[in-house]
Amino acid sequence: EKIIPTFRRIYHIRDGVTHEEAGEGREFA
Repeated sequence: EKIIPTFRRIYHIRDGVTHEEAGEGREFA
């Protein structure tokens, strides 16, 4: 699993799918 930290969001790349985690709560893209 690859984690890319950004300014306000954290992107988890796993199995070719990007999961977007917001600062508050959790949102998947």
